[in-house]
Amino acid sequence: MTISGEKTLSSLSDGVFLNSDRYRIWIDDTYIGHVRVIKRINFSQIVEVLRQIVLIQREYSGEPGIIRIYIPHSLQSIYSDNLHSFIGFAQVVSNISIEVRETEEIQF
Repeated sequence: MTISGEKTLSSLSDGVFLNSDRYRIWIDDTYIGHVRVIKRINFSQIVEVLRQIVLIQREYSGEPGIIRIYIPHSLQSIYSDNLHSFIGFAQVVSNISIEVRETEEIQF
């Protein structure tokens, strides 16, 4: 299974279920979804990734839960307005709790 033409998914039991050169996605054993943004991605990709996480959370736990998005400091300002508006919208119309956390830069 792939999301928007990105890299392949591994099984949920492996922890990390999507590896991309731009982000990593995993759902932990308490069904909290995590998205680590590594490189700049467009807003529609973030929305699609969040949609996929919610679908998986509902499938395994019966309801959407918490999603944590980790964004490097250097990219934080790029996503601030659109992402925060979307998060506000998502929290009003659903039970989804989305948290944005600033992270240190990842060096490869």
